[in-house]
Amino acid sequence: MVLKTKRRKARPRLAEGSVTLAAMRRRVTLVRAGVWCAVAAGPIGLVVAAVPAPAPAPVSVSKPAPRPATDPGGLAEMFLSAWLRSDMAGNGAAERAVQVMGPSVGLPEAARGEDAPKPFVAERTAAVRSTTVAAGRWRVMVAAQSKEGEIRFYAVPVEADSALSQVRVSDAPAQVAAPALRKAGSERYSAQVRSGSALTKSVEQFLAAYLCGVGEVGPYLAPGTRLGPVDPAPFTTVEVEAVRAQGPGAWDEPADGAKARVQARVTATSAAGEVPFTYELELSARAGRWEVSGLAAGAGAERGAR
Repeated sequence: MVLKTKRRKARPRLAEGSVTLAAMRRRVTLVRAGVWCAVAAGPIGLVVAAVPAPAPAPVSVSKPAPRPATDPGGLAEMFLSAWLRSDMAGNGAAERAVQVMGPSVGLPEAARGEDAPKPFVAERTAAVRSTTVAAGRWRVMVAAQSKEGEIRFYAVPVEADSALSQVRVSDAPAQVAAPALRKAGSERYSAQVRSGSALTKSVEQFLAAYLCGVGEVGPYLAPGTRLGPVDPAPFTTVEVEAVRAQGPGAWDEPADGAKARVQARVTATSAAGEVPFTYELELSARAGRWEVSGLAAGAGAERGAR
């Protein structure tokens, strides 16, 4: 028996490039479908479809906050107080405090005996000024006042490590002379203002309202200046002893817009007695009179609508 086999017909060979054409057709179909979906969503859909995806937001790297400047004044105050107390017999707490703040600092030793004078002990201390000797090294002048009112001054050396993480007293304090103080009525206020001048009267009237409640403060203030009185009024009268200005000027008939910065020394009186005060004021001229535009002592005047 002869078996007959059926030959499969060969499929026609696809033309070259037909696969690429089909892929392109499918891509066009997908694009059309996307457009129709956008149309169906309305105008908003068209806008969203047309807008490209936003670029990723840049990552912000936060910078570390700057390290605050080291102030050695507080340490010097505490150390000097403990150091002066450490020479008292049995004051172990003060000695331990000195060892913590200045491990290499020697302790004072008071004389013993019935006739020995009492050592100087500070009831309060205050840093007067700090001088930078080198990087991480300071010399702090500290004032110390005893219970009896005696005041002494000491220079306290302070140093810190390179990271400013540890601060300590590096050596024993040194007693020094009192710092030179500027005399009252310094060169900053070199011009004496006549006692009966318009400027002096304006200062006196303003302070009477400010300290004694004599009338309102507002009429003595320049436009745009806000400054309330001391409330309740602590004094009954105020007398201007002297007024000095930073330079000469027309104190009686000032031109509009003229400025003056003055120092007024006054005496305020109440039922409890008299108190001397010193005020620094800024004044401006308007319509032939002086008006207060600033007060340096105490709460300063604010600029703004009055």
